[in-house]
Amino acid sequence: MARAKENFDLFFTFVKLGSVMFGGGYAMIPILERDLVEKKKWINSDELLEIMSVSQMTPGTIAINLATFIGSKRNGIWGGILASLGIIVPSLICVTTLFFLMDSQMSNEYLVKVFTGIRACLAAMILHSVYKLFRAGIKSHIPFLIFLGAIIALLAGLHPIYTILIGGFAGFIWKWMIPHYSNK
Repeated sequence: MARAKENFDLFFTFVKLGSVMFGGGYAMIPILERDLVEKKKWINSDELLEIMSVSQMTPGTIAINLATFIGSKRNGIWGGILASLGIIVPSLICVTTLFFLMDSQMSNEYLVKVFTGIRACLAAMILHSVYKLFRAGIKSHIPFLIFLGAIIALLAGLHPIYTILIGGFAGFIWKWMIPHYSNK
């Protein structure tokens, strides 16, 4: 019975999260941190950062990957399935509704202004998430140098996949090959 209650809680927690997560993976970080780290205490901030990192590197959307990881960690395969379904349901309803409204309402000047305001708020949420990720992930000079290298590589046009692979390799070299830097 406790397992069923946990699965019920996972599903509806992620339905709630999915209903307020506009703007994709980065915009949702403050919401996830508040609900999953601070309120539910299902994971800690470092685990959230690690799950976000893995979620970015695996196929699929960050939100679904994150829900699957957390659900699986909390309650096995059924927890992963139900958390994933929970995060999808609100988007499915929203997209289906918007699809039927698109033809008749998307030229409505009030709706256009609403979406303009939403985009501005999403940009602020993403900026806030970048700041929090930076503070959580850059704790010494070597990760900061890897960060700067990644920014330069992306601005120079290097594909994000290659940037991630190079960053992972640089982190591996830093921690494994240069042990005297590991404690700094």
